[in-house]
Amino acid sequence: MRVLAGFALAIVSLAAFAAPPDASIQEIVVSDWRHSDHRSYRSMLDGMDVFEKFHAMAPDAALRFKIISRNKPDSAATLHLAIVGDTNAIPVPLAEDLSFTLVRDDAAKKDDAIVGSNRRDPSFVWVPDIRTPGLPPTVRRLGDLRLECMVNWAAKIRPPILAPAGYAVAALTESPCLSAMFHPLFIADRALFNITLQSGPRRQQISANWFFGANAPPGVLELTELRFFYDRLYVLPLADKSWDDDTMVEFDYMDDEAK
Repeated sequence: MRVLAGFALAIVSLAAFAAPPDASIQEIVVSDWRHSDHRSYRSMLDGMDVFEKFHAMAPDAALRFKIISRNKPDSAATLHLAIVGDTNAIPVPLAEDLSFTLVRDDAAKKDDAIVGSNRRDPSFVWVPDIRTPGLPPTVRRLGDLRLECMVNWAAKIRPPILAPAGYAVAALTESPCLSAMFHPLFIADRALFNITLQSGPRRQQISANWFFGANAPPGVLELTELRFFYDRLYVLPLADKSWDDDTMVEFDYMDDEAK
């Protein structure tokens, strides 16, 4: 990837980051992007294309991306993102939950731009965030999560954890997220206690061996960024068509008042 080949510094104006009208214009100087925490803009556009193609799986949801800090919590007030290429930079506004959307920019795509932060690599886990509006904060929709997996696979923003045979199967499958041999790990909002699937009168708890990365290949999880989130990791039966996209995924968290 060409990263700021034409110059050493990129100065990104952050006036568009919803600052108060009387606030002074902030500037962030980003140097040496090779060592910043970033992802390929082209790859993230590929994920956006998949979302549009399979939007029917989550018809009421919008696509956002999200960064999750690996260590101490981060604030949108001090954390900044931008689409940065060799010749231009586009600020990316962050919501309070550190989620964001990306604009489509032909010049940035041709420029082989990156979506970068003002943090060193590695600081975050990057994930798609697809949520049907109107649901309680402890409930997700299975179709949204299926599509999250598909977007992540296309965007290459968080590498999957697979046994060697799993990569071979994925290479031969148009949609590995819907393969029974593919068990992607998701990161919950908080430390998990239990997950229950609800579809009409059918109700079922997730098996205990689908929590905390227990189904990951031995020794592999410890080598990845997900080792910082053991108590939040889970797997869902994405390939089981008996659970339709409208299935509700109900989360119980360790810090809930009652279990």
